[in-house]
Amino acid sequence: MKNRKLKVRAGYYDRPYIDRIGYRPSAQVPFVLLKGHWLEQANFAMGQNISVEFRENQLILTTQPS
Repeated sequence: MKNRKLKVRAGYYDRPYIDRIGYRPSAQVPFVLLKGHWLEQANFAMGQNISVEFRENQLILTTQPS
């Protein structure tokens, strides 16, 4: 299977958060978007749960049994 190159972009959480001071808009966070038919070819089906493990300079995505 072909390797993919992605870019880490600036993103935002879906909702603002509330802390002790009150309502705060969400701050920028690192964001990576994964989508495409290649995910299905790699056995990542829609609706399937995955686990994400992280190590220095690595993210490991693993499918979970249904």
